[in-house]
Amino acid sequence: MRIGRLASWTGLAAGAMLGAVVAGSALAAPAPTVVAIDFPTAQVGYALVQSGPGLTATLYGTTNGGSRWTSLGARMTAGPGAIGFAPGGYGTALVNPNMGAGQAAWTVDESRGGRTWTKSGTLYGSNGPLAVAYAGKSAWVLNGSFAGAWATLSGKSGGRWRTAHTFEVPAAQRKAAFSPSAVGLSFSAATGIAVVAYQPVAQGGTSPLYAYRSTDAGKTWSPVAVASHGLRGVIRAVSFAATGAGVVAVAPMGSQTFTLYATSDGGARWTKSFTAENSASVILDMVTGKVGYADVTSTSGPNGAHGHSQILRTADGGRSWHVVTTP
Repeated sequence: MRIGRLASWTGLAAGAMLGAVVAGSALAAPAPTVVAIDFPTAQVGYALVQSGPGLTATLYGTTNGGSRWTSLGARMTAGPGAIGFAPGGYGTALVNPNMGAGQAAWTVDESRGGRTWTKSGTLYGSNGPLAVAYAGKSAWVLNGSFAGAWATLSGKSGGRWRTAHTFEVPAAQRKAAFSPSAVGLSFSAATGIAVVAYQPVAQGGTSPLYAYRSTDAGKTWSPVAVASHGLRGVIRAVSFAATGAGVVAVAPMGSQTFTLYATSDGGARWTKSFTAENSASVILDMVTGKVGYADVTSTSGPNGAHGHSQILRTADGGRSWHVVTTP
């Protein structure tokens, strides 16, 4: 992984973390792979980390914006999945999927504090992109379809996980969008924002981007204007805070070079932040209008498998980023 044109670096020296890469320098040492992150507040966060072969991952927590991480002792069969936490420590993890023909049956685990987890049920959905967020003590899961221009929002009702809303691309615009390439979901008190980016149909096109807002903790949703003008390529990761500030990671189709952009006005203007080359994945989590986090994982090993991870933090709405420690 190489990160270039990064606007600002502060905090810990990049060389202080395992596998840190600055402006094209060589990888220093093997580092764990971060497979999911979630920050319910600007300082409190969680990271699910694989540090060896297989799909078993360890959950870590921080209370100081990523300066120090502590193992919470929880071991999970991660696979592709997502985690989400409430400020009070309630947590939901989607793990160990049983996949087939574009569909997925996700094991849903719940926790209070992240140290111990209990199975709360099964969520039947797609093996498309996922996002988890809390409105108060209620968890919501946004799941992009694998083979259609829609995403579903599910919540727990009557002891079971059920689809509560379906966000579809308007019929008149479906010729420009395929299946979702990234989804984002966040709440601040009762105000929530769900964002869905789609694979562009045309080679070299721009991912269509749609957003929806709730003011009643996820019960009802209304479309809001959000634009992706000027972002050439596929949006592979997206996160908007409930305030409307957002960040996206864009890559040309088939490329492993991601460019991060930030907006404070719903996409009317996008500011280029930095470019990460040779990267297998990017995870984004915009917490407030100013503070957000990104995990950039390099390609390493055969066939571009996931390798070294870096966690970065922004305090100016995504315009500049600095490296924090990685568990």
